Amino acid sequence: FRILAEAKYIDGTRSLKLLPVSIVPEVRQYLKKHQENYVLRCMEVTT
Repeated sequence: FRILAEAKYIDGTRSLKLLPVSIVPEVRQYLKKHQENYVLRCMEVTT
């Protein structure tokens, strides 16, 4: 959970509250182009 907290995906290692994440358009485009739908869905879980 420490990595998720450092990447700002969760509020902290104690609360584990998901935080809204913005995905850079270039990353979104890359994931779609390479059919990484599962990864994109996981990254968009809070949007």
